[in-house]
Amino acid sequence: MVGRGTRIDLPTGKLMFRVYDYTDATRLFGEGFIVKPPAKPREDPGPQPPEPPEPPEPVISAEGLEIHVTEAGRSIVADVDGKAMPIPVEGYKARLAAKLMEQAKML
Repeated sequence: MVGRGTRIDLPTGKLMFRVYDYTDATRLFGEGFIVKPPAKPREDPGPQPPEPPEPPEPVISAEGLEIHVTEAGRSIVADVDGKAMPIPVEGYKARLAAKLMEQAKML
């Protein structure tokens, strides 16, 4: 999928793409994977209109839950002592592994 994203298309103006890596697979690409696109030479267009305000934080509703998409960090909402709380991805993986090992004894 990343290979398809890297294909530029000058007629349509596609010069970049984004990768939403929910499983941290891009760690396998090495440190040079995240790069900034080269700066384009620009002509002075004169005065620019003011930049639009930041859009509000996106909210997605799924199965009665509101999901807020932020840049604050990577976490997963999980049941902690009967309450839905965000926990770091690594903590979620550790809890999941412990639960699987507990359940595997019964299989």
